[in-house]
Amino acid sequence: MYKFMSVCGSGLASSFLIEETIQAALKQLNTEGEVSHTSVGSFAPDWDLDFVIVGNDITDSVEFPRKITLDNLFDVEECKQKISQALTNYKK
Repeated sequence: MYKFMSVCGSGLASSFLIEETIQAALKQLNTEGEVSHTSVGSFAPDWDLDFVIVGNDITDSVEFPRKITLDNLFDVEECKQKISQALTNYKK
């Protein structure tokens, strides 16, 4: 099971929306994943995660080697495509 973290400026609204988008994308990909959300101020790059997903508004504020940036937080298709590509390139 993959571990995903959605990150936004405050850790409330946007990251929760991204979390829902990730869950819908994972369901369509038939992929199991644990999804959580947090704020950019609380996020630590040494957390045990496989992927971090952010909106393009804070992508420069989050350092993580396997970061996925979404242009549209509500677009399940975009999220699905970017997760699929990231999973293809990731060797756990």
